[in-house]
Amino acid sequence: MSILEEFPSDVVIHDTAFSGVLPLLLGPRSSRPASVYLGVLGLPLQREDGAPFGPGLLPATSEEQRKQYREIAQQFDEAVTHAVEEMANEVLQNLGTRELPAPLLESVALVADLILQPCVPSFEYPLREVHENLHFIGALLPEGAGALPPQLAEAKKAGRKVVLVSQGTIANGDLGQLVSPTIQALGDRDDVLILVTTGGKPVENIPGPLSKNTVAEPFLNFREILPHVDAVVTFGGYGTVTQSLSFGVPIIAAGLLEDKPENGARIAWTGSGIYLHTDNPTAEEVREAVEKVFAEPSYRSNAKKLAEEFAALDPSRELPRLIEALVSDRQAHAASPAPVLEAAR
Repeated sequence: MSILEEFPSDVVIHDTAFSGVLPLLLGPRSSRPASVYLGVLGLPLQREDGAPFGPGLLPATSEEQRKQYREIAQQFDEAVTHAVEEMANEVLQNLGTRELPAPLLESVALVADLILQPCVPSFEYPLREVHENLHFIGALLPEGAGALPPQLAEAKKAGRKVVLVSQGTIANGDLGQLVSPTIQALGDRDDVLILVTTGGKPVENIPGPLSKNTVAEPFLNFREILPHVDAVVTFGGYGTVTQSLSFGVPIIAAGLLEDKPENGARIAWTGSGIYLHTDNPTAEEVREAVEKVFAEPSYRSNAKKLAEEFAALDPSRELPRLIEALVSDRQAHAASPAPVLEAAR
């Protein structure tokens, strides 16, 4: 609030992980700016089948499974989220605001006036409730052109497959977890070009030698690279996943931490790739998954269906349009005179 006193704002935009916005948004609505939630993870809103957000559970297919999911949700709450939410509610109470209306991650979305999800509806599970303020806006892609490695044009001209490998910008402390196994898995294939982005880490951090068919860079511009890629091998971060699918590229995902199980489960559920259910896949596991994606057309066709849905959404237009409409509506209501109630005669 002290920041808003110094810098009066029409809107506050926060992401999934920023719980610091809760005291503001759980206070009086009339005394705060409009608020916008921008998702950087899969939607943490309550699912229709009662499964908790986090473990990466596929949609229930029977009443027995729904019951099982409710039990898992209770166990997950007791083991993982309850203590955190109790502490959060204590802090909120001391600040004089309301308590959390739902689990912590869900609350960060629910309290916002507008929920913007940089994805498409078909990559999300059915929800328990309809949220009129929820809007899918498509994938957020990097701006600007990045130089394409010269080996890429040569590989495409020769009819070689292109595999993009990324551990993202967070889980890239040990590039031996996914980058190295992928190089080991595909490094002997003359029909494959491996493109590696280290997410900003020095290329020298990659354990072991780079194969002749590997090109490694600290950063690669996904907007420029992905149209030329045949498969993405990733630790399953939301940005890499949504950007890849927006170009119809099938995914081989690994990773057990953060939101990676949720993203991996959605990849498997939509048939747009394979989830390996591990933080440390072997070279053999990566090789088998890549070969399966290459051999079975359904992975590419399912990814292409999602790409068609992404193509119908332009976040560069949708995001400002929705935010401006929200702010205009708030300002119009603030400027409207209070209704005059006639006394009963």
